[in-house]
Amino acid sequence: MAYAGNVGSGRNPDPSAAYRHIERMVPKDARKHEPLSRHTTLRIGGPADLWTRPRTVRAALDILSFCQRESVPYLVLGRGSNVLVSDSGWRGVVVNLSRGFCRYKRVEGGARCGSGLGLPSLVRRLAADGLSGLEFAAGIPGTVGGAVATNAGAHGAEMLRVVRRVVVMMEGERRVLSRDAIPFSYREATVPGIVLEAELKLNEVAPELTREKIEHFMDIRRKTQPIWRKTAGCVFKNPPGDSAGRIIDSLGLKGTTAGGAKVSELHANFVINADDATAADALALIRLVRERVSEETGIQLELEIELIGNFAL
Repeated sequence: MAYAGNVGSGRNPDPSAAYRHIERMVPKDARKHEPLSRHTTLRIGGPADLWTRPRTVRAALDILSFCQRESVPYLVLGRGSNVLVSDSGWRGVVVNLSRGFCRYKRVEGGARCGSGLGLPSLVRRLAADGLSGLEFAAGIPGTVGGAVATNAGAHGAEMLRVVRRVVVMMEGERRVLSRDAIPFSYREATVPGIVLEAELKLNEVAPELTREKIEHFMDIRRKTQPIWRKTAGCVFKNPPGDSAGRIIDSLGLKGTTAGGAKVSELHANFVINADDATAADALALIRLVRERVSEETGIQLELEIELIGNFAL
């Protein structure tokens, strides 16, 4: 899962001037027309007008504050899982928080974690510290910010169970929100702002017990999901009481292709970039699957991945 959200919807009458201003703010950490295919797990996506990876918390907050204040479209992108970026890319600024927001601090009954921390490395660090509760996220290729924003989950657990409070940026200010102040639902959390940090409530256990759980969940993933392929994760949300993967599999759609995109033969709820697929290929395959499922079962599958850029479903 990755953190792709908090999209700025404002329109600046002179975006080129705004981009030049941001480039001056982080001259070594900004690139024009950066292909987002380099920054998504599906390895698909056209260029962003301006891609930034600020080195400090202050620089990142300055960029985000500027974009909000000047109505510059912006996108906070983590590791790029759970997203499909259009072939035309993103008309705006992309802000990657993987540098400045990787703080980790153990606190009483849990840990404070920066939004840019990758889940796989965080899970391992928690295990080394004898903290249990996030093992279900082992193998999820996202960040803490993305996991909170999408209420990431697996193996019957989800982020809402472990989040104690969240630090967000709202209208240029840092605010602390309790878990109860954030509406969580299945694979979604209505976070009013940009996630900067999360405090997790965890249990203290022997490190070897946590490592055993992690290996158990990773073994399940290796056997049931195409985790070594170019994918965005699960494409569709599970409908109530059923599994999207089971439904798609039951219709014989494993292995179905559209251009370079392919329905995984290991797990039917994954679309693979099998042969230099474009976003148009992936979208065509998603549409085909949705239509077949609707025609055959009457079930309207909802997307779990987020579409970034110009799409029409």
